[in-house]
Amino acid sequence: IFWNSDIHCTAGAMAPTLADDLLFRCLSWLSLPSFSACSAASKQWGFEASAVFAHLLCWRAGRSLSKAIDLPMLGQPGIRMVARSCGHVAACFGSHRGFVVLLADPACEVGPAVRSFMLRVAEPPQSSRPPGVNAESCSVVLEEQCTRHWPYSVVSGKFPGGLVGHAAQGSMAFFPDVSPCGCRASDMVQSIQGKYMNILQCGGQQFLLRGWNWQDEPVYADVLSLHDGGWLRLNIADLRDQISKLLQLPNGPIDVPTCSAVSSTEHHFVFHIQTMSGGKVAGAVRLPSAHGGPKSLRDAKLTSAEVSFVRRWPPEHSISLLGSAHEHPVGDALMLHGDWCCESGLRLCILHSSSGDVDCVRLLPPPAAGSARRRFEEYGLGALDVCLEPGIVCGCGVAFMQLPPPSVVLWDLASGLVLAEYDPQPSNPCGRPRALGGALSADLCHLEHVEFFAGGRWRTGQISAALGMEDQLHDDVCQIVCADGVVVIVSRSSVRRAFHVEAHDVSRALHAEADDASFETQIAISPERVVLVGQFHKHRPDGLLHVIEFGR
Repeated sequence: IFWNSDIHCTAGAMAPTLADDLLFRCLSWLSLPSFSACSAASKQWGFEASAVFAHLLCWRAGRSLSKAIDLPMLGQPGIRMVARSCGHVAACFGSHRGFVVLLADPACEVGPAVRSFMLRVAEPPQSSRPPGVNAESCSVVLEEQCTRHWPYSVVSGKFPGGLVGHAAQGSMAFFPDVSPCGCRASDMVQSIQGKYMNILQCGGQQFLLRGWNWQDEPVYADVLSLHDGGWLRLNIADLRDQISKLLQLPNGPIDVPTCSAVSSTEHHFVFHIQTMSGGKVAGAVRLPSAHGGPKSLRDAKLTSAEVSFVRRWPPEHSISLLGSAHEHPVGDALMLHGDWCCESGLRLCILHSSSGDVDCVRLLPPPAAGSARRRFEEYGLGALDVCLEPGIVCGCGVAFMQLPPPSVVLWDLASGLVLAEYDPQPSNPCGRPRALGGALSADLCHLEHVEFFAGGRWRTGQISAALGMEDQLHDDVCQIVCADGVVVIVSRSSVRRAFHVEAHDVSRALHAEADDASFETQIAISPERVVLVGQFHKHRPDGLLHVIEFGR
């Protein structure tokens, strides 16, 4: 029974609109798996349930479209002044359907630089479309906003919040992605001097941890505002002391930490530990704002930080089972997830740093008919992002040779159900390609294109010859030429799976799906049903952007 004190009515005299509102509020407490049951109850329930889950169902309506965008040429293509990634993508929530793209330009004529772009995805109004033109005419504009210079010797990407430049004698500079208003790319550069144990981004601030000790001593950290250069000094020893108490087991001994990690969210510094017993201990402090503080660290006053939570989870809890998990800040929460599992998908936890509450979900594998499931099984996930409002998880595959669009899957955060999948290489319209069983000794002779295992991964190629006894080779041997020019001699019995390929799908079969380890993948999701995938080179300025629209 649902009761809301804001609704007052008399039994037998409830107005239809009030009844609809009450039903809507009741159904809004349910999760997406209950949608079909609600719709089957009655027409009214089905209508209200469609409205309740509209923010999720709209992602899977219609088709998914993609568009590739070449990155501007950046200086000398052979220069190697990049570590981890040459770029960065982020959703700009203050701008309708907008993203920020940062690109390192080490060979800029003026000096090493980071170029900032605003990518906007706009669709012409329905009334302005010419007859016969559909939604595929939506335009994507990549507009350069500013260029920021700093004399770095190496620039690093794949960090939350922007790019980091490193120079001689340990000096660093941070290039934020989004301005404080959230509607455009930032034009600030904040340089940092001094030795720090960890440097983390917390929203519009930089958290600089000087060290961590388990003794009864102060634990100092500095906070820098990325937008006005204000400084703040903190002592977070209270967090250390409260975590130490939770490591003390009820029967006396200390649950020794096996590994620990420091993380950050929009407003918090998070410290989490995996213990010898298999449990998990975590705590967070809320960072005061350094905006408007002294512009010199020496003039900043020492203050204490408020502990938001300290909690311990048993070994059987989902967050403990993750172990040394991958982590990524999502607003003022921390996303923790494991590796992709072929049978069960992905275990994911959202740790809310203001309260210590944890939302746990298992993301289910995508349908077997699409390419995402196979690519995730063979190569793993390339990138993962979460949009807490409206509760969407977005994941994509790794970068492949020639940087084609990756497979992208959207999940419902509350249930782990797959909402939609963008398949850059649609399956055969007649269904999944038919797998040939048996030893394949007879059937393989009649196939022109096969998928085979070689060099530690599955490859797709074309049979160029079947070598028999006349070639002084065993009759069970054939020669396969891949799209990338690799020639492999394999035994028919070692080809564990071979597929028929339709004539219109030959070009796809001839393209070898080989991952390109020199590129890393980033993903950003906008609530307006747009996903941006950035494929950036790890050591030089190079890459490609893919804009994918869902629900068109």
